Amino acid sequence: MLSLSLSAHSQPGTKSGERIIDGALYIDPASPFYPADLAERGAQGTVILLLEMNPDGTVKTAHVRTTSRSDELDAAAVRKALTMTYQGRGDSPPLTSLHIEFQRRVLDSKTCAEFNRELLWFRNAYPGRPDAHVYALQVAGNVARLEAGSRHAEVRGRLLDALPVALDDTVHGCANSPEARFWQVFNQALKDATYSRRKGSYPPEWRDDKVACAASTPCGAPGKLPRSILRIKPDDPIALPGVIRITPDMPAYPQELAAAGIQGQVTLHVGLTKTAEIAAVEVTYNQYGNADLARAAIAHIRKLGFARFASLDPVPAMLIVPVEFRKDTTETLTTKTCADFNVDLAAWRAASPKGRPVQMRVFEIGAEVLAREAFDSALKDSASPLRLPRGKFEIADKAAAACLAQPQSLFMAILRKEAGSAEAQ
Repeated sequence: MLSLSLSAHSQPGTKSGERIIDGALYIDPASPFYPADLAERGAQGTVILLLEMNPDGTVKTAHVRTTSRSDELDAAAVRKALTMTYQGRGDSPPLTSLHIEFQRRVLDSKTCAEFNRELLWFRNAYPGRPDAHVYALQVAGNVARLEAGSRHAEVRGRLLDALPVALDDTVHGCANSPEARFWQVFNQALKDATYSRRKGSYPPEWRDDKVACAASTPCGAPGKLPRSILRIKPDDPIALPGVIRITPDMPAYPQELAAAGIQGQVTLHVGLTKTAEIAAVEVTYNQYGNADLARAAIAHIRKLGFARFASLDPVPAMLIVPVEFRKDTTETLTTKTCADFNVDLAAWRAASPKGRPVQMRVFEIGAEVLAREAFDSALKDSASPLRLPRGKFEIADKAAAACLAQPQSLFMAILRKEAGSAEAQ
């Protein structure tokens, strides 16, 4: 949904605590735009803004379309948006959207006390939602599912059956041992649940157990969380949740574009009639400015249609629809050759000459595979912390150079080797 990038004095990937992935801006506590007191109290959340743009590409006004449930985080998102400028091709659009995620991302060193504060905030901000929706538990669950996907059917079934129990055990274990490491508690919980083959969840009274925090850093109640004071216009466009992802095995991805390594995100504003038929489609963001990719996105959306919105009263007049063309997945990456990566790298450098390889989507997917392997190692020994590769910029640079020199090699073999070398240093 993002049609902006950071201004020239703060390019993506260079500002501490901020990065852009799949068109969303992720902000962690290292950023000056993440209020320190909120980060300490475990506040996290998603803010979607509608931005009115000036002709020179600066942001005129920002309206909160989806609130984080915290006025302070919403206001911080607005402050950040007002520092940004349009960096796309062509003229600045008059209206666009910006997706901002405030996340406490460091999980391999997270203590249970820190997790408990995040859980307390989440329970107050989203009463009634399952604890499994807390960011740390979502990541733990996703890594476990990635791990399960690499196992044979019997072990995969046991892991997936055990996962809900392990997540509940992690909440209970961290409540009782705030000084413990979050990943150690989760690793042990998953191992115990897998081998005991327990299913189901704890009774409600266990799920509502008290949350314990370290005496030096008390939990602190987040207080009242009112609706955002930044008003939403009744006729504002509705942003679809998630991204419509298109891969080369789908007819919507032109094979000649996939073969040339052309990928990226296109965001569309889709106008609907009162009967939910498509009246008009406008491209508001084209990540790398490729006209063929934009045409493919429009064709797919017109074919897809939005008849399911006809039951809404009223039918939204405008939808914001992000479409991502992505060549690689965690499954296909295992057989990707460096020759194929080199084609992608050449296309990416032509579209983004000032960028660095680490900003390519393939390295984010590769990091997911490495995280799964790191989790597998930690699962075998719960006393060992989860170790994720450090120095992602250098790893990506070296992997790209090695692939250019060894086009016959497998991409993941090269990436795994460079990540291992970085970990050993």
